[in-house]
Amino acid sequence: TRHLAVDRCKVEWGKERAAWQFIPQLEGYAIFEDEQKLYRKELPGMRYGLEFPFTPEMLQSSKYGPKWLTKAFQAAGTLPRDNTVKRIWNFKPISGGGA
Repeated sequence: TRHLAVDRCKVEWGKERAAWQFIPQLEGYAIFEDEQKLYRKELPGMRYGLEFPFTPEMLQSSKYGPKWLTKAFQAAGTLPRDNTVKRIWNFKPISGGGA
């Protein structure tokens, strides 16, 4: 049988990729001098335009949580529009390596 992700991956790979761009909201910041100001700045991503929770606490917060996961998974085509994330029931941060 064919894995469900095959078609979705083909669609993703077929999309035009946005070129890396300097984030307009950050213009005027001197990266080294202002890195503390930038560290907690929530900005929309380039691919789906969604702000991204960058800490475990943010992911579990009322601002993000299941509603945000639903929106993100649906934007990526991972979750059908007629389905939703209801709750985060097991959350275990891991440490180490990569993105």
